[in-house]
Amino acid sequence: MQAASESALAVLSESKTREIEEYNRKVLSLLSNLKEKEAAILTLGGEKQSLEMSLARQRQEFSSLEEKYIQLIRPARSPAGKKVVTVFYQRVDGLYRIGFKGGDTERMETLAADQLHRQLGALREKWQDQLYVKVVIPEDSGLTYNEAWAFTKDILSRYDYYYRD
Repeated sequence: MQAASESALAVLSESKTREIEEYNRKVLSLLSNLKEKEAAILTLGGEKQSLEMSLARQRQEFSSLEEKYIQLIRPARSPAGKKVVTVFYQRVDGLYRIGFKGGDTERMETLAADQLHRQLGALREKWQDQLYVKVVIPEDSGLTYNEAWAFTKDILSRYDYYYRD
């Protein structure tokens, strides 16, 4: 009986050994799988970080382009609802002449350049973003294109609601 018992014990031991070996193979296979998955996760994490950086750059570029677009499509300059003043500029007999109409008076005044700037500066302070400056260069002004453009650009950029930022 002891021999049968030892034989049964040997069979059982061999069976358990095979089960343990099978279990060890499964554990090794699972560990190998786990390492592969961890490597894939690390790779995907790096790709995710790279994509997030790319997305952040694209959002920044979009923001910049959107800002430029908004500047391009802003409403046209219009005197509607604004306080309108008119500035005439010409050269007569070699002398520059500045005419001003608006503000508190509706008649044309002839002003020196410094007087014009004081007058427009006061109106800009008073009316803020409501001041619309209409610059008129008569056909027979005697001015060169560059003189007329420089004067107009200077006046509008300093005082007109549309050109001031």
